[in-house]
Amino acid sequence: MLASIRLGRRQLVIFLLLSVVLLIQSAQLVPLSTQSMLTASKSTNRSDSMVESATVISTSTSNQSIPAGWRSWRAHIASIPAPQAGCFAAAYPSTVWQPTQCRTVPSSLRLLASAPSNVGNGHDEVAQSSGTLIGSSTGSFQSVVGLTSETDSSLGANAFSLQVNSQFFPGVSTTYTGQKSGYEHSWEQFVFTNDPSGSQIFIQYWLIGYQSTYGGCPSTPPPNGNGWYSYGNNCYANSPSTAVPAQAISNLANLALTGYANFAGSNDETLFCISGGNCYKVVITDGVVNLYKYWLDSEFNVFGYCCASTANFNSGTAITVANTLDDQSGNAIAPSCVVDGWTGETNNLNLEACSTNGGQILFTESNGPTQVLTTGVDAGQGTVSPSCPVGCGEPVGSMVSVTATPSSGWQFSSWSVTGSSCSGGSSSDPCTFTMPNNAVTVSATFIQPVTFNTEPASFPYASSPGSISACSGTFTNGQSSSACGSSFSATANLPSPSTGWQFDQWTWTGGVSCTSNTANPTSCTFTSQGSLTATFAALVTFTVSPASAVIGWGSCAGPNEANGDSIYATNFGPVTACYYPAGYSVSSWACSSGLSCAGSGDLTSVSFTGPGTITLTLKTGSLTNPASTMLTASATQSGSSFTVSGTLTAAGSGVSGETIVLVFGWSTSIVTVTTASGGAYMYTATAPTSAGPYNVDAFFLGDYGATTQYLPSKATAMLTVT
Repeated sequence: MLASIRLGRRQLVIFLLLSVVLLIQSAQLVPLSTQSMLTASKSTNRSDSMVESATVISTSTSNQSIPAGWRSWRAHIASIPAPQAGCFAAAYPSTVWQPTQCRTVPSSLRLLASAPSNVGNGHDEVAQSSGTLIGSSTGSFQSVVGLTSETDSSLGANAFSLQVNSQFFPGVSTTYTGQKSGYEHSWEQFVFTNDPSGSQIFIQYWLIGYQSTYGGCPSTPPPNGNGWYSYGNNCYANSPSTAVPAQAISNLANLALTGYANFAGSNDETLFCISGGNCYKVVITDGVVNLYKYWLDSEFNVFGYCCASTANFNSGTAITVANTLDDQSGNAIAPSCVVDGWTGETNNLNLEACSTNGGQILFTESNGPTQVLTTGVDAGQGTVSPSCPVGCGEPVGSMVSVTATPSSGWQFSSWSVTGSSCSGGSSSDPCTFTMPNNAVTVSATFIQPVTFNTEPASFPYASSPGSISACSGTFTNGQSSSACGSSFSATANLPSPSTGWQFDQWTWTGGVSCTSNTANPTSCTFTSQGSLTATFAALVTFTVSPASAVIGWGSCAGPNEANGDSIYATNFGPVTACYYPAGYSVSSWACSSGLSCAGSGDLTSVSFTGPGTITLTLKTGSLTNPASTMLTASATQSGSSFTVSGTLTAAGSGVSGETIVLVFGWSTSIVTVTTASGGAYMYTATAPTSAGPYNVDAFFLGDYGATTQYLPSKATAMLTVT
């Protein structure tokens, strides 16, 4: 990165800063008042995804005491936009970004030949988004083991850089690129440079191939930057920089660097935080090279100070690096590990296995002794990460994390580990441990669960629901177990209170099979994913008034229940009023407790969640001369609907409210007649048209027949749909 870049896959183009002495001598302080004011929105929904140095830190690595509220403060201060473009610092626990003097990054570069590299110079672990544009990339160190010293190949002891680097992306036309886009690539880096005399954070921009394409560099520098400079065929420029306290390499585990694109909708930012201490940032417009439109890959690591130099760590160093991605709304991106890279700086460590963990990648790099880690799957279907079926080298003393991911329909069960043990136990996921000085094998077992269901699914009228006891647990509807083994016993437990309930039967699916569907308990076998369902029957009591009528299940041809009958039922649905005496019709249906009714007339639908009562109430018919009933019907069309209307003429005093059934040929509608003069009662109904012509039949649903529902009183209207 910094002072040098990689073109293509193998060609090194080198670039960047001056020596430490030149850096300090040529640094200029720029008052904040001279900076352009780029107003940011007062709020942002960006979440902070910095991974704290959290796990295994060797005694050689400083892990200073972190105040209890520091991590929450860091997340909060990172989400607060600076009041304008410029350079800022926030001292814990203040939640205000205070302006600091900006520095000018030196323009001098050192040209070095490409040297053999272990990490860097195009060979690094990169967090790659599958398509969602990156809004921020936070680099941190999950563990640092065995680190006692670092020497930069050019500047000496304790000189190094942290870099968050984008991938190369297309040339863009902006005010700062001279409104030209025909050059090869744009590139952006978020940088922290450290040496014993002083440290700083800034943003560096590259226009790859611009010099060779246009014969010079743009004339408009980034706001308050130090101009565009040529390097080979390329041009580069720096933002202003914010001074940061020099950091000892022993404090590496407590450092984190974040690069933001399109922060608060308009700015690019470099954010640097020291665990338990202060945070610093540089804010500049995001319109220099428009990274926010293209950012898909992010490289983070610790490298040489600049200019293709190498950070040389003492033998036995092992560092676990975390790179966490968020989108431009602050939501986590699930990246993949890709070996790539763009910076020209390097370190002397060797890359080990890379894995993903939610919104971050984790990888270890080391130069000390390693041992073989082998990972795999013992049983079932799933994967483990890192995938090391033939063995991966892991540094002795480094933190290892192996994650299990079950295939669809499977569950992780346990780890089998030889040579070490999972710190959280064999059932914890991930399995984490410190790599010993011997080989370790970690294998996952996946199993398919048994899902337990109840019918009904819920028990709102019970203090505790119906359940199933099996596989060393008790399960309600929809719960599952991975502890059933090849055989198990299951017991159906009635809801509490149990009054009005009884067990009915078992049913099963998939790889579950039981010896009896009526015995409780029952014995079952399990070979693959499946389910077991316990069906409970609810006590239903029937009340009919007058008591001479009956209620039929489904229809009058089905089982009939008389007044006062009670049964345990599971299959609920329609019930019908049957065989009521002459001169009566249905007045109402009522359901109580765990039953509910829907519908009127002779037919109603019943659903249940518990025991209850179905009540049918009949009313006395009011016709005095059934033979005198007469219907008329006519149908008219109006646009996409039609109206059927007519009259019912009958002898009696209470005909108003009686039922007329209209059969449209494709559907049925029930309407009631209303009072009119002279013994004629009106009815009307409206419905969408369907293809015609066809007859519309109107029936008077008599309330005085012993067994018949539709009496001879009928009228037909012909409707031709146009």
